Amino acid sequence: MAKHDDVRSAPTTLLIIILFIVSIGYFAYSGYGIVNYMLSQTFSVVTDYSMLNFISGIITVLASIVVFIGCIYAWRLKSPVSNLMIYGSLGFILKNILEVFDVVVKLVQLDVVTRYNIMYASAEIGKNIFHTGFWIFVALFFSVQSFRDNLID
Repeated sequence: MAKHDDVRSAPTTLLIIILFIVSIGYFAYSGYGIVNYMLSQTFSVVTDYSMLNFISGIITVLASIVVFIGCIYAWRLKSPVSNLMIYGSLGFILKNILEVFDVVVKLVQLDVVTRYNIMYASAEIGKNIFHTGFWIFVALFFSVQSFRDNLID
């Protein structure tokens, strides 16, 4: 049962705005990474981008599109928002898992591991764990019944 008053709470409105910005930023940054990897492979130029970065970039671009569309539905309080935000969040969680794996693989492939390498890997892993927590929050936020009760069918 949906209410038919188009009133979003302030936290919901703020989260939607943040997700609009995040989805656009991730789309642009990951799109750059995809093109960078493809061009580096085409012209045989060594860059810091690996095949895992390429795969996570594709997943991120797709998840960004899904979250962006979800934000449009959330702004209008339309029903498909919950599924879109859950699927988009799962895409971002998968991206974070791939990025952690990529950091560990790059660390293992080094001939000599320095303190800087350990600090960099720790920061990257910590960042991805934090981002994973954020996307779990987003998926839960948009899937709880109290949010779904405010949607317009």
